[in-house]
Amino acid sequence: MSKAHTHASGTCPYADASGADAHGWCPAQAGDSRSPCPAVNTLANHGYLPRDGKGITADMAVAALMACYHISKPLAWALAHGTVSRLGQGKTFELHDLAAHNVVEHDASLCHADANGAKYAPTHVDAELLKDFFAASTDGRMMTPEDIARVRVRREALAPPLQLVQGEVARGEMSVVLNMFNNPDPTLHASGVPLQPRSAAVAFLLRLFGYHDTGASRGLNGVPVGRLRYWFENERLPPDWQPYHTTTLLQTVATMGQLRAAMAKVRHGEIGMKGKIE
Repeated sequence: MSKAHTHASGTCPYADASGADAHGWCPAQAGDSRSPCPAVNTLANHGYLPRDGKGITADMAVAALMACYHISKPLAWALAHGTVSRLGQGKTFELHDLAAHNVVEHDASLCHADANGAKYAPTHVDAELLKDFFAASTDGRMMTPEDIARVRVRREALAPPLQLVQGEVARGEMSVVLNMFNNPDPTLHASGVPLQPRSAAVAFLLRLFGYHDTGASRGLNGVPVGRLRYWFENERLPPDWQPYHTTTLLQTVATMGQLRAAMAKVRHGEIGMKGKIE
């Protein structure tokens, strides 16, 4: 999907690119379509989706999610076809369609302002919201599910109540992100940031088949702040990141449950609140 978009000053540097160059980063140009979601904007900026953000089908989105983020086909299918179904406008869409308020987009976003009565929500990242988001990190190095739960509770307290589906979408978005970007960082691990614990079943199977658990196939207990900040601010794949595993539907559902439980603990005072409320 290396189809180039139009540059006012000339030809896109990735016009007719192939191989690794087909997915070089180029930001949106005038007339391009973008959404409130950094994940799909990144897909367009890297050419996994049409760079102009238009004429997208569910199947194109499935292929892009799998190729770029190593999302499993069942999860990619659910995300793409669920979105098209919610939009209800036929087989194709453009990225700005995702900004339609209370369709896929929802209030209490972690990175963009609410629609505040408008038909479409803002598509640009809000610097103050992003500042508040990263202020929730307990140690300033990682964003864990508990840290994200703090921000979700704060944002939802300041917004109109989310519908049930919207609440699940909000948790699902960050659950996918946590699973995609938590690949091991030797520096952070050496300085004390723990890896995700193995489940008892996985640990047993590894021992059964003679594999030694080095941690290389486990993610960190959260996502490095620098990695996440770079992605949000630039809508560009972090230079220190490579997908180390496939992010699955089951993993995402499990992380959604973890976020839901952590949010309940925040509301009941069992997990402390950190960061300021604007």
